[in-house]
Amino acid sequence: MSQVNHRGFAPVVFLTALIAMLAVPALTLAADPSGEWLGKAKNADGDEFEITLSLEKVTGGWAATLTDETIGDVELTDILVTGNSISFRYQPQGVPFPAHFLGTYDPEEDQLAGTFAIRGSSRFVKFKRISGGDMPVAAQTEPKEPVRIRHDYRLGLNGRLSYWGAPHTVKDETYNLNDVTSGAGGNLDGAVYLYIQDGFCLYGRVYRGGLNFTDDPDKLGQWDEMGISSESYLTLDGWDLGIRGFLGNKVFPKSNFNPYLIGGMGKVNWELNATGRGSEVLSIERTPLEGSDWVFNAGIGCEYELSQKLQLEFEWLWRYFRTEDDVLWADVDRNWSHTHAWVFSFGASYGLF
Repeated sequence: MSQVNHRGFAPVVFLTALIAMLAVPALTLAADPSGEWLGKAKNADGDEFEITLSLEKVTGGWAATLTDETIGDVELTDILVTGNSISFRYQPQGVPFPAHFLGTYDPEEDQLAGTFAIRGSSRFVKFKRISGGDMPVAAQTEPKEPVRIRHDYRLGLNGRLSYWGAPHTVKDETYNLNDVTSGAGGNLDGAVYLYIQDGFCLYGRVYRGGLNFTDDPDKLGQWDEMGISSESYLTLDGWDLGIRGFLGNKVFPKSNFNPYLIGGMGKVNWELNATGRGSEVLSIERTPLEGSDWVFNAGIGCEYELSQKLQLEFEWLWRYFRTEDDVLWADVDRNWSHTHAWVFSFGASYGLF
């Protein structure tokens, strides 16, 4: 009886040991990709050249360099080694945009292969080990695809053409001069962009704009003595400082469309002209309707990438001009107040460096 039990017990022990061995995580079975690797790639002319990849396990992660015959040693960044997958970012000094490598290490064949991708083009490279490779690598999740870089520069310029609409809030059909303006096209502005991050930039903008006046005689009749007519023009020229935050990598990661939010403030030089921009400035009780005041803005827009440095831009902006002054124009009828404008614009921006 005891012999039967003994014979039955041996296979159980063997199976238990086998299951335990199979259950050991991959880190005890996988070789280590650390060491030196030699690869061959082709340049734009089709000529083959050698590159050397050095991977080293350090405290808290990995360190790596890539060496070729023309550029020399380049320290790699964003290095991620998870399981048998390897990714990193390669950007030599002076090169405006980086290449991203995504590859796989084969522990059985002790080989490393992957693809260098840069702005839509890619090159496949196989590496052969030169030295190293003793430490285990923990098997984890696959590395994430590198985040798309949309603004591979710090400084950009922008120019645009805009149409200014005239929003009004009128109660009980009681109008003042700011409620009888109308939309005007052909307005211009230009901006400088400073990209703090790929998805965030500061901007400085100058603009040349304004609003026309309605051609409704019933609304304009009460200001005949002032000289207000359908030919009058409210000149609004100024500058803004503000911020833009881009949402493209969150909502459209694979699209060339890159929506953004925008907000800012600045100063406006304004005047109410009798018969168009640059003409006589009209007055209320002998006080000219002109000044320099604060302006605030907020809106939404969208870029569309045409090339690495060139984007089209569409923008919808609300501007609030603090043109009212109860001391200068304190007439009984309150003929003058603050000014609002909707700005619909289209233009292009170009990245410099």
